Amino acid sequence: MVKYYVFILFIFVFSACAKKPSEEMAKCASDGMEMKASAMVKMDYDGKTLYFCNDDEMKKFMSEHHKVAS
Repeated sequence: MVKYYVFILFIFVFSACAKKPSEEMAKCASDGMEMKASAMVKMDYDGKTLYFCNDDEMKKFMSEHHKVAS
């Protein structure tokens, strides 16, 4: 019975220490800040997926690129 508990404890400790897959990181297209992609604002632009720290950075990016296109 003791071997059973030791085995269960080993499995529990091993699973807690196992390396979990890291979340995908992305770089803000406006200011270059790197964060978790799931926490960022995502936008498709010119056939590419761009990530932004927040809505303000996305608006800033769009206003700068509309000036260049004009």
